[in-house]
Amino acid sequence: MNAVALPTATLVPLAAVLGLAATGASRRLALRLGVVRKPDPFVAQHTAPVACLGGVALAAATAGALALDADHASVSPGMVAGALLFLSAGFTDDLCGLSPSRKLGVQLLCAAVAVALGATLPLSGDRLLDGVAAVIWIVVIVNAVNFTDVCDGLVAGVSVIALLALGAIQPSLWAPCLAVAGACLGMLAFNAPPASVFLGDAGSHFLGFVLAALSLEAVHEARAANLALAGALVLGVPLFELVFVTFARVRRHEPWWRGSADHFALRLQAAGLSRWQTDAVAWTAAGVFAFAGWSAARLSAAGRIAVLAFVVAALVASSGVLLQWDATPTPRRPT
Repeated sequence: MNAVALPTATLVPLAAVLGLAATGASRRLALRLGVVRKPDPFVAQHTAPVACLGGVALAAATAGALALDADHASVSPGMVAGALLFLSAGFTDDLCGLSPSRKLGVQLLCAAVAVALGATLPLSGDRLLDGVAAVIWIVVIVNAVNFTDVCDGLVAGVSVIALLALGAIQPSLWAPCLAVAGACLGMLAFNAPPASVFLGDAGSHFLGFVLAALSLEAVHEARAANLALAGALVLGVPLFELVFVTFARVRRHEPWWRGSADHFALRLQAAGLSRWQTDAVAWTAAGVFAFAGWSAARLSAAGRIAVLAFVVAALVASSGVLLQWDATPTPRRPT
C-alpha cells in the first residue's frame, strides 16, 4: 500500500502539529533523563533548569512532515546528511560540553561531509574554491544562529521568517522551508517566553545548518550570483549577532568565543525590554532583512548596492545604540 502524499501547502499545519507533539514528548523525556540547561549567569531570567531537547523534536517534526510531502526532490542528500550530523554534533555538545576548538573542528567536519554530498556554492566555477566557500558559509551561519539563541523563542521566530523568505526567493525550496518553519511554530508553544524547552545546541546547530544549506541551494538552483547577497540579507539577524558580539568582545580584549552578556538580546533586556518585546524587535528586524533579501534577488546591480548600503548604515547605527547598554550581570551581595 502506498504512503499518503500530502500537497506542499499542508506542510505548515502538519509540521506545526508534529512539532507541538514532539516538543511536548521531548520535554518530558529531557526532564526524566536530566537533559537540562542549568541557569546561566549571563541570562538573568533563567533561574531554574530547563529541558533542552527542543532540537531533537524540531528535527523529528521536520522529518515527519517531509515524509508525507508529495515533493521530495528539493531535499538533497547533502542537506539530509548535514542536518543529521549537525544535530548530532549539537546534541553531543549539550551532553558533554565540547571545548571551542573541538566544537569548531566537529563543525568543519560536518560541513565538509555535507558539501561533499552536494551542498555547494557555485560562484567561481572552481569545485575546490566553491566547496571551501560553502564549508565556511555553513560554519559561519551555524555559529551565528548558536550565538543568537539567548532569548526564549527568538531564534525559532527569526528562523520562521527567514525560511519563508528563502522559499519566496526560490520556490523550488518551498517544501523544506515550510516543513522546518511549521516545526518551529509548533515548538514555539513550549519555547516562547517563558520557555519550558530550549533548542539547545542540537537545535541551534540543526537550524543553523538548514538555513545555511537552503541559502546555498537557492543560489545553486537559480545559478545566479545575486542570490548569494539575497541569502546573506535574509540571514541578517544571526549574522549581525555574530559580528556584533565578536566586535564587542574583541573591543574589550576578550576572546571572541568566550561567553559574555554582549548579545543584542541581552542588551535590549538591560535597556528595559521584556523577553516578548525583545523577540518582537528581533522578529521585526528579521522581517526587514527578509524583505531586503527578497528585493535584492529582483533588483539590478545598482539597486542591490543601494539596499546593501542602507542595511549597513542601519546596522552601524544600531550597533552604536546597543553598545551603550551594558548587560553584564552585577555580582550579588552576600546575604
